[in-house]
Amino acid sequence: MTDITALSAEDMAAKLRARELSARDVLAAHKTQTEARESTVNAFVTLDWDAAEARAAELDTTAASGAFAGPLHGLPIAIKDCFETKGLRTTWGSRSFASHVPDFDALHVARLRAAGAMITGKSNTPEFTFSGQTSNLVSGTTRNPLNPEKTVAGSSGGAAAALAAHMVALADGSDLGGSTRTPAAWCGVVGFRPTPGLIPYDPNPAPFDGLSVPGPMARTVRDLVLMLEAMQGNTPRQPLGFWQDMPRLASLEEAPPRSAGRV
Repeated sequence: MTDITALSAEDMAAKLRARELSARDVLAAHKTQTEARESTVNAFVTLDWDAAEARAAELDTTAASGAFAGPLHGLPIAIKDCFETKGLRTTWGSRSFASHVPDFDALHVARLRAAGAMITGKSNTPEFTFSGQTSNLVSGTTRNPLNPEKTVAGSSGGAAAALAAHMVALADGSDLGGSTRTPAAWCGVVGFRPTPGLIPYDPNPAPFDGLSVPGPMARTVRDLVLMLEAMQGNTPRQPLGFWQDMPRLASLEEAPPRSAGRV
């Protein structure tokens, strides 16, 4: 693990914004880390370094002019292989979609890109996310970076493993009954199931079903909130919308401490 990949996403973002690091520096460090760990961990279904490197160069050009894409500028992230990514293979862990390449991004993926994130690849998931173990016939079984003889659970096991192995700074997941939280707990990272509608699931084949929701995953709670801020927000295409955003980090830090005795 390099000094860069050891940073929290929050610290990495601050160094990128201060021009102490470039997006290409950050990406190169995470590529080296991925090449060192992926053969053992198998966190990814698909990796796309060419697109990520093109994105890093674009972000560095923007930063050189004094502008930044957003709060996630230059942060490498993994997208769970159940969410559409424009131009990047999305298999849902199924041989039926082994060659499927969408021509659009899921809404929260588009928001992450707009916030400056660099997508390095698609994290592993059981077929159609329907298992508590992360294994499928497309890419095999994801192993726990803390002990490869142990499971990462599911279904966002690839995301949790990629974070724990420091192959990415942030990752998304989906959660119906624990699919972000369980893998996160087993890998020593953080997963969050938001209130349905807070992060729109769009496109949603069952728009009036709010059971399965996208959610952020990270190595710290503060990193998770940083990602949540980029993902959240209602859309007119969502019939069961959540019309109020969660508090922002800055407002939470400025809030007065609760008095003794309050719960």
